[in-house]
Amino acid sequence: MRNKKEYMVYGLIFLILAMSSIFGVIFLIQPTTISSIAEKDSSVSSCSSTFNYDKRTNLVFGIGYLERYEVYLYFNFLDNPVGWTKAEISIYLFIISETFDATVSLINDNWHERHITWENKPEYGEIITTFTVVEKGFYKFDVTDYIKGNGISICLNASNEYQEGYACIDFREGYGLAQQKAPQLIWTYEPDLTGLIIVIVILSIIGVVAIIGIYKHRKSKKKNELIPRQIKKRFLLLYIFVFWLVWNQICTISPYSSPLFV
Repeated sequence: MRNKKEYMVYGLIFLILAMSSIFGVIFLIQPTTISSIAEKDSSVSSCSSTFNYDKRTNLVFGIGYLERYEVYLYFNFLDNPVGWTKAEISIYLFIISETFDATVSLINDNWHERHITWENKPEYGEIITTFTVVEKGFYKFDVTDYIKGNGISICLNASNEYQEGYACIDFREGYGLAQQKAPQLIWTYEPDLTGLIIVIVILSIIGVVAIIGIYKHRKSKKKNELIPRQIKKRFLLLYIFVFWLVWNQICTISPYSSPLFV
């Protein structure tokens, strides 16, 4: 009876550890996101055509009191994760004068954050998207098809000059503790679980071998063939150690490389 209870405990431990590993993998398979704040941001004004607004605490785009405003943002790809599937730019609008239509354009030329003005601003490239500014909050733009080279630069402006309406967004240096409100490039990616899966397979094999070995020796009729209790404990300790490796991989998984080498 004692041996039967002992083997039931071993089997239950194996089942719990195996199911925990499986659920951990299922959880990690879900798409994950990582974001990076704009490397450069600035705004320009038609009425102050030679003035640089780099040191403003907010960025303005749209039209107000016959003055046109534009916002320029640049994001590098240093945080580009392995296996990314989608890229979006996120901005947070905290002031809106009224509803208006806006355009997000690709900028192909270089510009300097502290030198850009209305007079020397780069020309608009391809229109990425248009959107209607309605209320405060987050606005996201899909730029997956424009991820080329080392970075992406965009311009936010009013869709036409015959409408009134402007909006303010947080600048990259002024987000404080609310990091998600700064202009961001958001990457959606699927983690590389190759290393984690390898460790789980090893864990499962060790568990199966241990249980089969214990079961066979239990069936043995010869006393000298019985496996010592110390060996049973070593099997269990080895299994628990490998299980710890699995969860270590889950806790330290990186979006930049295989978790086996984190």
